[in-house]
Amino acid sequence: MIKQPRSLFLDLERIAASQPDKVALLDINGRKITYRHLLSNIECAHAWLNKMGLQRGDSLIALLPNALETAILFLASLRAGLVYAPLPCTATLPEIKKWKKLTGANLCLLAKPVSNSLQAQIKEVDWRVEIISIGGESLWPENENVSIETGGALVMASSGSTGEPKAMLLSGDRLWSSAKAFLSYHNLTEGNIRFWNYLPMSYLGGLFNLTLIPLAAGGSAFIDDAFNGKTFLGFWSTAERFEINSLWLVPSILRGLLTLSNRIGQNRSYPKVQYCFLGTAPILLEEKQRFAQVFGIQPLENFGLSETTFVSSERAGDLAMRSQNSVGALMPDVDLQLRSTDKGEEPKEIWVKTPYCMLGYLNERGISSPPLDDQGFMPTGDFGQVVDGQLHITGRKRDIIKKGGVLILLREVEQIVSTYPKVIEVAAVRVEHAFYGESFYLYVSLDKTVYGEVEYLKELSAWLHEQLVKDKWPEKILLCQSFPKTSTGKVQKHLLKERSAVNV
Repeated sequence: MIKQPRSLFLDLERIAASQPDKVALLDINGRKITYRHLLSNIECAHAWLNKMGLQRGDSLIALLPNALETAILFLASLRAGLVYAPLPCTATLPEIKKWKKLTGANLCLLAKPVSNSLQAQIKEVDWRVEIISIGGESLWPENENVSIETGGALVMASSGSTGEPKAMLLSGDRLWSSAKAFLSYHNLTEGNIRFWNYLPMSYLGGLFNLTLIPLAAGGSAFIDDAFNGKTFLGFWSTAERFEINSLWLVPSILRGLLTLSNRIGQNRSYPKVQYCFLGTAPILLEEKQRFAQVFGIQPLENFGLSETTFVSSERAGDLAMRSQNSVGALMPDVDLQLRSTDKGEEPKEIWVKTPYCMLGYLNERGISSPPLDDQGFMPTGDFGQVVDGQLHITGRKRDIIKKGGVLILLREVEQIVSTYPKVIEVAAVRVEHAFYGESFYLYVSLDKTVYGEVEYLKELSAWLHEQLVKDKWPEKILLCQSFPKTSTGKVQKHLLKERSAVNV
């Protein structure tokens, strides 16, 4: 039996009634919105969207920066029963037109930093375009009351780490229900948490993890610019200034903070940060342990898909069970099956059944149902195993190859290479092979202090030959100065093949 989702706005009204004057959202310019004002602003924005000609079931596209206005428009769209389809402010016109075709949107919302030239091009498209003012005192004009609609949804692009991104249709109420389940699992129900929202609000991390989850806890979200190089420099001072006690990290941010700490030779605890969650991409156990040692903050890794939200998560009380590749225990309401994919051989693919699954993928023919089997399970594309109640991720389906009949887990190779001195990042990428059928190239980026890079890679190659049996050697080791990544730090391996590199 499918579990009925909670109602986002009935819950939010209850939270606001119990703490009307508590701050819900704030920004770097000193603007603060209490729960009472959050509800009124959402309702006013809902009425404004109606005046733009949108009714329940319609879609709108938004190219908006991280801002209070963006959070309110997102929530107002869900309250109005609309389909909210965000894009980065840096999206190209072909990408915007493709999104319009998929969603059928007749309204596009824009704000700086969308360039003037792109704004002019967007206005030439056959739809209504509205420019949103960011940073003002009065967010939305007063409007008559409008009742809550149902069916509000979000269209979000998948990460695109292994291929062309897909357009996912996600239910607002299911996302909210997943947020409530995650908070309950971690016993975060007292309402005093404050997250720092620095993940792009054109992606799920900024809208779900760092907007809905704080509100579902009755806490608050400090909305800041999307994370960039400058954020690292003032990271901890900003966290202290805005009383951040809850962090959501992705591996690239965690590693960047460790690198900066190592360069300036400073280890310091930050006891005000009580909760720290980590997800979106694989990370080594040693990196998590090092972060805890340097900053006195224990990052709790979780695993899931955008299509399913959370599947598993580490908890503070269960860290004695942690080991390499483990991502915590299974979340409540989630069922898991490990299924063989090739004549009963290992490894086994993770299939999950969850009440928080997406509604489906959008394509030119409309909405296609999620890829569920007759039991309601969905393949994750990840291989894994359960050890002592902890889920272990052993690799991606696309990252496990057979080279001349020998099974090779590319993630295992990546983990080994990442331990070599001054290797910053590594990616093993499958390639076709005339004799073996398939093999792989190894891309690495090195610390800037490395001189004589070609010689260094030759030394790495000789060392790797000692660590792996010959059948698991890469065809080539290629130097790549920087890796193409998604906004959440996932390496886009399909783009690595197109980048220049030094052949060794």
